[in-house]
Amino acid sequence: MIQRHILSLLVVVSLVTGLALAQPPKESPKESPKDTPKDSPKEPAEKPAPNLKPKAPIPVPPEKLESAIRRGVEFLIQTQNKDGSWGSPSLKGGVEIYAGIGTLKSYGTASTALVVSALIETGGDAPVVIKAIERGEQSLFETLPQEKRDDPTLLNNIWAHAYGIQALVRMHVGRRSRN
Repeated sequence: MIQRHILSLLVVVSLVTGLALAQPPKESPKESPKDTPKDSPKEPAEKPAPNLKPKAPIPVPPEKLESAIRRGVEFLIQTQNKDGSWGSPSLKGGVEIYAGIGTLKSYGTASTALVVSALIETGGDAPVVIKAIERGEQSLFETLPQEKRDDPTLLNNIWAHAYGIQALVRMHVGRRSRN
């Protein structure tokens, strides 16, 4: 019984403390215009509310869309690594992440799976595209079974597994439709 009262008291104290901390700070009285020096910064103007109902996008002509897809496929084929994978563990954009070496490998596996999926979906059936897909598939067959967590707090390998499974399904469906 006493434990129940103590627990109830702790809950009440936690709620009151949380509510007290959640209150906005009281504003100090504003200075009158004659008390403010001329050089003091003025309060920033309020930002307009975001437009939650933007206009529909302008349709892209089919030939421009096809051209963009073709350029994207060419880029992916040109940037494939020698081992058949895509991506690298190098730091890009100056944003550091909390990761171990296994996490960086997972990002490479996930990138490879995404590219293989993209090439299957939009790459066409040119021999160079088929070869890139096959090399990417081989890379996934080698790397996916090795995916694991470096540490219980690092969940980044989930991306490799999720995108890897998605690519495996597309590879299977693509192979059936080619045969």
